[in-house]
Amino acid sequence: MQPEVLLRKILDAANAREGGYVLALDNETLVELPPTLTTAYGTWSVKRPSSELDLRHMLWKANGAPLLAVLPPALAADLAVDLKRSAQLGRIVHLEPVEVLTAVLGIQVQGVDDLTLQLALEHL
Repeated sequence: MQPEVLLRKILDAANAREGGYVLALDNETLVELPPTLTTAYGTWSVKRPSSELDLRHMLWKANGAPLLAVLPPALAADLAVDLKRSAQLGRIVHLEPVEVLTAVLGIQVQGVDDLTLQLALEHL
């Protein structure tokens, strides 16, 4: 599966248009990230920071240009509040398992409301 599909879904979920940055939670489907992602609203730089300092450096270098930062769960859990507030939507975007399945399969997935099934999909 192309990670570009999920990255576009993340930008759509963040209602990202132009400028600023989007924080996204990493998952196992985003193994290899493209260096850039072109959307109808412009070209986004895609980065995977390894620390908060690394993220701040990337944001400084971007100088307001569109940036999509894919964060490892450990970094996302401890991220400073000011970074979250300044991001698009003021939060870290996380796709639910049903959204990932819809993007991967290319069709609308329904009927995954069962809690046991949701837990299983999250741990695939």
